[in-house]
Amino acid sequence: MGRDTGSPVGAYPHDFPFNGRIDGITLERLEEPGAAVQAEERKRAFAASLSAQ
Repeated sequence: MGRDTGSPVGAYPHDFPFNGRIDGITLERLEEPGAAVQAEERKRAFAASLSAQ
């Protein structure tokens, strides 16, 4: 069960329960990120791998 707590995306009533079922999601990049973003992603992935040890 989820709950919508509000969003800056649009003006709509929030804080209503979600009683449905989400079986999965798919995220797709429409474009590859630039070099600076790729470097930051590698840095963060490395930091995450250290914290998981």
